[in-house]
Amino acid sequence: MKTALRSIALASILATASVGIANAANTHASSLSRAQVVAELQAAQQSGEILGDEVSVYPMIPDGPDKSRAQVVATLTAAQEAGHVLGDEASVYPMRTHGSTKSRTQVLKELHTYTSNHSKFIEH
Repeated sequence: MKTALRSIALASILATASVGIANAANTHASSLSRAQVVAELQAAQQSGEILGDEVSVYPMIPDGPDKSRAQVVATLTAAQEAGHVLGDEASVYPMRTHGSTKSRTQVLKELHTYTSNHSKFIEH
């Protein structure tokens, strides 16, 4: 009995798989010639739509006109002056324009008052 059920199950799986393979083969039929497909593939690879040969995972960026060193330095200087480029040292980061209006003594007094009125876990 078990052998018969296994045979029926195997036959139905094979029948379903063969029908699926036959349908898949028919759905990929195309009216394009091999040369047309190759031309489309090459165009897509050149435009960066398709990546091939594991070159990169990023699309290709078309090259623009080359800039001179003076143009690049001028662009960088303008960006630095506008505050868009920061260096790796703390001195080049924008300065804080506002600070606390209270002294350290005032803050400690407020903390002591708060903890004595609101907290049972902080020792004084």
